[in-house]
Amino acid sequence: AGCAGACGGAEALCIQPEGSVSSVTWKYVGCGRGGYEKEASYNYVGQGCGSYVAEEVAIPYGWKVRPICCLALVVVVVVLVVIVLMSGGDTTTTSTVTAVLPFNCNTFDIPENWSIAKKAYCCEQVGKGCTTTPAPTPPPTPPPTPPPTPPPTPPPTP
Repeated sequence: AGCAGACGGAEALCIQPEGSVSSVTWKYVGCGRGGYEKEASYNYVGQGCGSYVAEEVAIPYGWKVRPICCLALVVVVVVLVVIVLMSGGDTTTTSTVTAVLPFNCNTFDIPENWSIAKKAYCCEQVGKGCTTTPAPTPPPTPPPTPPPTPPPTPPPTP
């Protein structure tokens, strides 16, 4: 067959010749070792049984795969796909979700150069970049009010 035994016998199971051409040749087998067939008339060649024997040679041509092998191949492929899909479900992945902070407050740059939004965020979260507004200057104190002046005294009467 196709693999001539190298396929572990699978070639005889799955591959068959498409056809064959037969021919009969005569083969020398040695003096007195040939065979004979019973016919209506006998023809002997050589002494005893003869020296030649008829050998039928069949030469196969073309190869075709048997349908049962095609079916077996489909079943094997389906089983392999199912095994792969079933084994894929055991894998679990874990990932840690980290929040992305809007600002990095641990930089070495000068907080005075930060944006107002970064200053507000960092002041609230880590206490950096807070703007200290100076206490408003108190209004100047008015001079003390003089004591009320007493009403004028009337002039003395004579």
